[in-house]
Amino acid sequence: MLPRMARADLRYLTVLPACDFGTGWVELHVDKRYPRVEILQSDDLMLSIVLVAPTSRSARVSSFRPTIAIGSERTLMLVEQTSAVAPEHLGQLVGHVSRKELDGIDDALRIALQLD
Repeated sequence: MLPRMARADLRYLTVLPACDFGTGWVELHVDKRYPRVEILQSDDLMLSIVLVAPTSRSARVSSFRPTIAIGSERTLMLVEQTSAVAPEHLGQLVGHVSRKELDGIDDALRIALQLD
């Protein structure tokens, strides 16, 4: 059974999105530290895949990388690395993005995807 998911959920990702190394698509399993991602897609569009964006504490600050809080930790949303993942690869719930943070993420997506 898949976990209940909602837009603005922050979850651990249990595998990295597939990457093409010239020999076909492979999934890179994470052994020690699972990355955290935020669910981006609308709650009305829960399909067989889920659009997510990863977080990073070491990426450079940019207009298309809004800062969010996960507990007491500040981290950047890497919206330019939005990926589609299978819901079963979304793990434990870490937290939720605030309304203000979600507005910043929406603004960053508009910049990264040139939606204006």
